[in-house]
Amino acid sequence: MNYLESEISALYASAHELCYLGMDGRPIYSDQFTRLNRDVFSQANALYDKRGNSHEEEARLCLSLLMGYNATLYNNGDKE
Repeated sequence: MNYLESEISALYASAHELCYLGMDGRPIYSDQFTRLNRDVFSQANALYDKRGNSHEEEARLCLSLLMGYNATLYNNGDKE
């Protein structure tokens, strides 16, 4: 697994965790929620201008970015 693939996988996993936070019945703590929102947003921003090396990698990148930006609340004023 190359560096880009590992970053894509990390964003996907974090965004998935954020989207489904609390769905298992466990309580949601504000510090965990805040940290996860910031982490997902910064991961998505870091990958925003990257390109996949194959069609499949590009598709995984796009899906991860869509999930990441959809899941986040934090935008530093530039997410519309």
